[in-house]
Amino acid sequence: MTQALDALARPAPAGARGTNAAWMPSLPLLTACYVFLLTLYQGGVQKLALLDGDTYWHIAAGRWILRHQAIPDAAPFSPTRAGAPWVPHEWLSEVLMALAHQAGGWTGLIALTGLAFAVAVGLLTRALLPSFTPTRVVLLAVARV
Repeated sequence: MTQALDALARPAPAGARGTNAAWMPSLPLLTACYVFLLTLYQGGVQKLALLDGDTYWHIAAGRWILRHQAIPDAAPFSPTRAGAPWVPHEWLSEVLMALAHQAGGWTGLIALTGLAFAVAVGLLTRALLPSFTPTRVVLLAVARV
């Protein structure tokens, strides 16, 4: 298994164009695909992605931003502190979550979450490859998945 991971971690040879070696998927890509599929399973089947109570808040804030075409600077949903100063540091993700929910419901939101997580793990895998053996990189990258 270690030899297979080593082969995936190495880039294709420079003159490998048109050969099977040029089409060999990279270790970061394979790791990201694994994490994406696992996240879809955990979110779609086990509903783990929907256990966060803030998800509804993020979707509502994203809808508000899309409806008003502005980023709020005062709390729009607080029953006790309506109009209190609010720092919308997650506004872009809230807009993306609202759009994903609008397009695909909870499934769309789970897919967006899985994609974001998979890209992060793929980038982590790529960053760790120069410093560790491929086996350790995979173990470090997917240890908490």
